[in-house]
Amino acid sequence: TGRRLAAHQQRIELTACAACGPIVVAGDAAGALHAYNTDAEFGAPRVSRSPGGEAGVRSVALLPGANGGSVLALCASLDGLFSASLVQVEPWPTAPLPRARLPAPPVGGDTGGCPLHLAAGPPGGVFCAAGGAVA
Repeated sequence: TGRRLAAHQQRIELTACAACGPIVVAGDAAGALHAYNTDAEFGAPRVSRSPGGEAGVRSVALLPGANGGSVLALCASLDGLFSASLVQVEPWPTAPLPRARLPAPPVGGDTGGCPLHLAAGPPGGVFCAAGGAVA
């Protein structure tokens, strides 16, 4: 879109990002997720603090909701934490995003404790990669 996220004004070190429709979610080095709505001119972001430690965000994947009114943000952190936040598109902005800690998905193979990399897959699906395995 050519517009810039306001993170440079807040001195946030962004480490990962993903987009789905008008929603852009960026993770930072402190483990927080910042959700922006491009239809709202990148207005005030909705922030979700890490439900665990303070490890940085390694990757983010976004899955569209069934009705188009929400996006599920999945996050993998450098410490292996796997979490999810439901981002409601309307109204914007609202209160901070709730965020739930989830068990890490089984990837298979020897992952050596490597953090997961996430990518949105077919509708309702997510690809995970760690070590030498992809699932």
